Amino acid sequence: MDESGMMQSRRQRRSNVLMAAALELSGHSIAVKLRNLSAEGALVEGEHLPVEGAEIRFRRGDLAVSGRIVWVRGHRAGVSF
Repeated sequence: MDESGMMQSRRQRRSNVLMAAALELSGHSIAVKLRNLSAEGALVEGEHLPVEGAEIRFRRGDLAVSGRIVWVRGHRAGVSF
């Protein structure tokens, strides 16, 4: 499914934002830009993103939540919480 199809099938409304965040996995932290966010997931943008299916820890300041990369397209990825 392409990115536009995923956007149409979402159950939760996402809020557009532009904030710094990080994805943590295997003891490493990857800086990302948080592009949009809902209770069930997020769209992030960055370099050297984890592969689809990777289990990650999404971190924004003091907030940290477990998640999984559900798709990657270039420098953008969808995260499911």
